[in-house]
Amino acid sequence: WKTWECNCSKSGLDGTFDLYMKDTYDEVKSERDRGEEPNIDNAPMWESEDIWVRNTNDGFTTREHQNPEYMTGSNYNYVYVQVRNRGCIPNTGTEILDLRWAKAGTNLTWPNHWNGNITSPALMGNLISTQPIPVIQPGASAVVEFTWQPPNPADYVGLGSDPIFWADEPWHFCLLARIIATGDPMTFTETTNLNQNVKENNNIVWKNLTVVDLVPNNIPPGGWNPGDDKVVGAIISVGGGHTGGLFDFEFKNPDIYLGNPVTAEAEVRITLDAPVWEKWANGGFQRTNVEIFREDRHQIIITGSPARINNLMFHPNEMRLMHFSFNFLVNQLSGQTQFDYQAIQKVSFTNEAIGGERFHIKIPGREGFYADAGNDQLVSQYTEVDLEASDIGEPAIYNWYDQNGNLIYTGKDFTVSAEVTEKYKLEVIATNDGFKDYDEVEVKVKLYELFTMYPNPASDNVTITYNASSAGSAYLILTQPYSSVQNQYLLDTSLSETSIDVSYLSTGVYSVILMCNGGAKDVKNLIIN
Repeated sequence: WKTWECNCSKSGLDGTFDLYMKDTYDEVKSERDRGEEPNIDNAPMWESEDIWVRNTNDGFTTREHQNPEYMTGSNYNYVYVQVRNRGCIPNTGTEILDLRWAKAGTNLTWPNHWNGNITSPALMGNLISTQPIPVIQPGASAVVEFTWQPPNPADYVGLGSDPIFWADEPWHFCLLARIIATGDPMTFTETTNLNQNVKENNNIVWKNLTVVDLVPNNIPPGGWNPGDDKVVGAIISVGGGHTGGLFDFEFKNPDIYLGNPVTAEAEVRITLDAPVWEKWANGGFQRTNVEIFREDRHQIIITGSPARINNLMFHPNEMRLMHFSFNFLVNQLSGQTQFDYQAIQKVSFTNEAIGGERFHIKIPGREGFYADAGNDQLVSQYTEVDLEASDIGEPAIYNWYDQNGNLIYTGKDFTVSAEVTEKYKLEVIATNDGFKDYDEVEVKVKLYELFTMYPNPASDNVTITYNASSAGSAYLILTQPYSSVQNQYLLDTSLSETSIDVSYLSTGVYSVILMCNGGAKDVKNLIIN
């Protein structure tokens, strides 16, 4: 601790040790967390860098946090916790470090989410183990290592009210470390409010961090659901905690952050399970910087930061699910490889944050691709039009939307009936990493059209078929080039065919012009002999 110096009389620690761990996430704010109780920093309390996970036992030299992975046999994950001494004497070495896990969520209460009490629909948290804390000199620190075998992810397949949404998705873990020491007890009595416990007691740190690693072929347990469009992301639980109540959910870029925010390069899409969607609907769909993207899949798109959905009522101990996808747009990429994003659950009436999740998104370098919906087409009304997306050369989802944003087809090629001019949006999502691109194609419909003229050449009568059903008035003009003479024939717009006597016209090539609502809409040539 670079700024530590022993000034026991000033700090009130004369003749005592004071073990603590830092709460805050980033380097700048970590310098502000000096172990005061309560913590003077108002940053999220669930982003400690003093806990990190490694999939191999290299955490003493490598501090980058990894998602815990389920391993078989004698293979384990390794959890590392840094403990510091801000007091003026060493600790005794008899103190205990207690480490616990819970499934990632924004309203985790103490102790039920962490002690094995919640076992339905599956085990939601428990003790990992305890370790003795070594003797730490004043102003120094020590790193304690734990081995851990997380629960089998198969235990969580199909959980939630919408199994088709959640069956194949990863759902990671939160970690909680607590110093248990007779000579350094909790200063403030712990309650069910975990965020408050962590802020008030420097003996507790909390890590809610999910690494969203967009490595190609990062396939979840059970494989991809073929009808799923979330592709790469993570689940968190949300809920009522111990008391229940009315809550808001805030989604934002971190306050202190270097580089582009993820919202500048990716589409942040959040899928709510059915009960959460219903709660939001009951609250009036109140929102800020949020667009309802696909109501059929309960999906929203973040359009700015911060974004919020408001007034969701939860019962005590109720647990529901949200899924976060980060679909990077290939035409927005800057070359940046790491991003962060936050989800925070707040009490509606007080705006008090009670918990949250931080997402650390890692993207690889990759060759780009482009969505190609084909060329615009000009067609007759009511004709069948084939729309064809170009294959991007890798596994992908091809979604087609109408101009109102409604999903109308999933697949590369399909056929539409052209009734009116319409634009169609093509969304292409690479299933290896969730990268995406969009394109548009316009099918322009000729509402007013000349179809056939027979016979042609004609000498007596000619039959002309046409479409003018949408016009208020319509007529035909027969004229020759460079002639001021025009022959006009009124049309019945409810019909599609008319017969004209041309026997009195001189021979030559005539232009047949379809006039609708006072304007020329189509023209064809007629030969009279």
